[in-house]
Amino acid sequence: MQTIIYRQATVEDIPLLVQNIIYSSMRPNNHCLHSWAGDSPAELTADFRAGFEAGEMFYILACSGQAIIGAMGGEYDPELNRIWLHGPHVFTGSWSILATRLYEELLVILPATTERWEAFLNTKNTAGIDFYRKHGFTQGSVSHDYRLAKSRRVDCPKDKCVKLSAEYHASFTALFNRLFPETYYTADALIQMHNLSHHISILPDAGTIAGFSVAFLETSGSKGEVQFIGVAEEKRGQGYGRQLLASAVDWLFDERNAEDIILNVEENLVNAKGLYESVGFTLSFSGLPLTRKKVRPLEL
Repeated sequence: MQTIIYRQATVEDIPLLVQNIIYSSMRPNNHCLHSWAGDSPAELTADFRAGFEAGEMFYILACSGQAIIGAMGGEYDPELNRIWLHGPHVFTGSWSILATRLYEELLVILPATTERWEAFLNTKNTAGIDFYRKHGFTQGSVSHDYRLAKSRRVDCPKDKCVKLSAEYHASFTALFNRLFPETYYTADALIQMHNLSHHISILPDAGTIAGFSVAFLETSGSKGEVQFIGVAEEKRGQGYGRQLLASAVDWLFDERNAEDIILNVEENLVNAKGLYESVGFTLSFSGLPLTRKKVRPLEL
């Protein structure tokens, strides 16, 4: 009879864990986008190692002898008190039994301060989607991951774009809060990270701004990300979105030496998908977000 041991992963487990995750995730019905989004083994290994060493990556392994037959993890953001869940990954054996036990064991080691749990699965990973639904996660809207390699870059005019400065902080905050009222970063947090890990481009317009883009690249990373593009409702249809996207792409490729760039767009934003494709982005994956929030006791 097979003996399965569940234990917390260590840095020494990373090479084999990464190998198993990439091999499994190449099949869409096993794919978790938080775990793997097309990264090379070296890139994913570096990301995992950095997370483990910072104390912000937690993984439970299901082991049979020396073999890892299942794994589930969570990446913790201490500023947001959120967990980005990885998996569940079942490499061999009973999917439902292993997934349930991995999830139960993972919850024990995750930080108690967590307020929100986020999963993001390939739309073809129906077993994983059903699993999260059964555990109280709420399904969001389908979204698409796009990727841009330097070789596919399309140069676009962006003459009116400038870097965010202090005089436009209030305008940026007002527009960001209006366009993205419920998201993982606040406008204030983005302003604090501007000129560090993030870069904010804006389009000044008569003392306020017509739009903005937010680009991100970790100091040690090679994969850039366009996290937000927003254009004021009354300023749309004038090509501002394309200029702002081009400005973000230039910063990532030219100033931060990113090797490729990713971005995410919701299914209902048809115009946005066309915008991204017009500057060279191509579709990599389609995913479904699932969320569970901490239930607070009723106040008497």
